[in-house]
Amino acid sequence: MTFDIYREAFRADDLAMLRRVLARHDVRKTATDEAARFLIHKFQEGVAHESDLARALETHLTSRSSGSGIVESRAGSRRNRIG
Repeated sequence: MTFDIYREAFRADDLAMLRRVLARHDVRKTATDEAARFLIHKFQEGVAHESDLARALETHLTSRSSGSGIVESRAGSRRNRIG
């Protein structure tokens, strides 16, 4: 795919939604890029609802669990560990 195809696929409200989903998790800086790539990939696969994307990211981060970092919800409770 070319850049133009990606550009047409993402509207401002799509990007805002992806940012909101990413912001729900306090991901260590080294994992932020991976989490963002994961969300974009899922969106391109057709996962377009915010709650579904959040659930997919939660599952992804949990599966990457290795104890090297902590992901916290916006409320601050410890939820997952990421690697």
